[in-house]
Amino acid sequence: MNYGKFFIAMIACAAIMLAVHTVVSIMEMKSGIEIQIITIVFDLLIGAIFAYAFYLTKGIHGKDTNKAGLNYGLFLFALATVPSTLSMFLMFPVSLQMLFSWLAQGLVIALACGLAISHIEAR
Repeated sequence: MNYGKFFIAMIACAAIMLAVHTVVSIMEMKSGIEIQIITIVFDLLIGAIFAYAFYLTKGIHGKDTNKAGLNYGLFLFALATVPSTLSMFLMFPVSLQMLFSWLAQGLVIALACGLAISHIEAR
C-alpha cells in the first residue's frame, strides 16, 4: 500500500463527508463548535476506514477508474450505510423523512468517496 495515496484518499473522503455534513447542518440550522469538531474527527476516522477498505478490496471493483469508484461506492453504501441507517430507524423514534435523508446523504458520500479514492489510486 502506498501510504501517500492512502493519506490523500483519507483526506479526500473526509473532505467530501465534511462538505455534505456542513451543507446538511446549515439546512437544518445546527451549529456549534462542538458539533463541528466531532464531525471533523468522525469524518477523518471514517475516511481512513473507507480508504483502507478500498486498498483491501483493490482489483475486484473493475479496471475502469470511474466504474471501480462507483462499484466501490455502492459496495460501501450497501455494507455500511443501509444497515446502520435501518438499525437506527428500528432502535430510535426517527421519521421516514430523516431515514431517507440519511440514506440519500450516505449514497452521495459513498459514491463520491468511491470515485475520489479510485482516481487517487489510479495516479
